[in-house]
Order: sequence, then structure tokens, then C-alpha cells
Amino acid sequence: ALAGNFAGFRTDHFGARRPLVDAGWAVAAIQFIVYFLALDFVGYVQHYLCHTRPSLWAFHKAHHTAEALTPWTGVRLHPVEFIVLNQIPPILAGLATGLALYATGTEMHPGTVNGVALLAFVQFFVADFLLHTHVPISYGWMNRILLAPVLHSIHHSAEERHRDTNLAVILTIWDWMFGTLYLPKKDDEYRWGCSDQEFGETNPHRTVRGYFSEPIVSFWKVVKGIVSLGAVDGNDGAKEAKEKLPQFSLRAPE
Repeated sequence: ALAGNFAGFRTDHFGARRPLVDAGWAVAAIQFIVYFLALDFVGYVQHYLCHTRPSLWAFHKAHHTAEALTPWTGVRLHPVEFIVLNQIPPILAGLATGLALYATGTEMHPGTVNGVALLAFVQFFVADFLLHTHVPISYGWMNRILLAPVLHSIHHSAEERHRDTNLAVILTIWDWMFGTLYLPKKDDEYRWGCSDQEFGETNPHRTVRGYFSEPIVSFWKVVKGIVSLGAVDGNDGAKEAKEKLPQFSLRAPE
């Protein structure tokens, strides 16, 4: 709906364009590919930001404090991330698809709608379940293209060497391109969780209350620290904010 409305808006303001493609299968394929690539890339960027921006990490951390992986870990998300942040990729992907509709002079094809529905089903009810299991399933050489469960298992590792790696949603080509791909190594042992400082008894999300409230408190501390950066030098909030800023740099592709 968003793609169709955005394409209609462009048509109303800039005029209609002559269709570049006539075959129905080609129209559906182009529209689906644009939507899929836009959705997956924006999902990667959002995931990257959730790991490297303290204000977003405050909420995303609730997903990483899980110290065991089960099929239900995929939906272990703080409500702010689940309800608000997770709507950004499909919205931007819809706008990108709307641009494709206008550029090709086509309307939304029923095959595209069916493809998007199938993609959502596979992603939420098949891929997410497999990605959040304790079974280290590998796709072999295809690990450089598709996110295998073993790669996402490493992403959930509490070890510092695995931190901020394998951020892909579906395609690991983004991880390869931006240097965040970590391929499994032989006899590479690790624990699942957030970090040594927030593990076991010190896990801030061991209780339901902590799971829902701690991210809000952490987010507010980060906001106060950022605001205080322009205040008196040496302010404790500013120091805390600076200490929370992650030390993250893009590595060369492996």
C-alpha cells in the first residue's frame, strides 16, 4: 500500500511514465527484488546502528542478554524495538519499491504481494527459529551469502572477539562488504550472552521487571549524558556517556 501510494504521489506531481516492462513475471520479479534488497540492506544498517549507538543499544541489548538460544529467542525483543524500530525497514523498503514502480511505469503486481507475504512467513516462522537454536548449522561456502544459524549463533556470543559481527538479516554480503563478517573457526568455543560484566548473576534482565525497565533507565541515562556533553566539562553524566560510546571500527572483508 505504501509503495503504491508513493508511486501515485510521484505520478501526480511529475506525470506518468511509459511502462518499461510488459511481462507480468518480469514486473513482479523487479518489484520483489527491489523490495527484498532494500528491506535486507536497511535491516542490516539498523542492526549495525543498534549495536553502535548507545541510545539504540539500550533497547537492543535485551535481545543479547539471553544466555541460551531457543526458537523463542528471536522474539525476545524489548517492546520499543519490536513495535517501533522494527517498522523502519519495511517502511523504507516500501518507499524504495514505490520509486521502482514509478521508474518502471508499473503498478503493484499481485505476484509481488504474494512474494512479500511468503518472505515474511519464511523469515519469521522458519529462518528466525533456525537462527536462534543451539544447533550450529552451517551452509558451507554459502555462509558468505546467506546468514546461517552458526553465524547468528556467533553474533550472540558473549566473547569480545565476536562482538558486533554477523549483523546480517538474510544476506551476509552486507557483512562482507562492510567488514563485519566473522566466519566460524575450528574449535571456536564461546558462551551466549551480552558480556562478562553482564552475565549470570549480574545479567540486568534476569527478571521480568529488569527486562522491561532497565532498557528505559539506560536509554534515559544515555540521553542525559548526551545533553550534558555541552554542559560543564567533567560532568559525571557526560563522562558516563563517553564511556558508553562503543569502540567500533569497520574491518577489512575477510
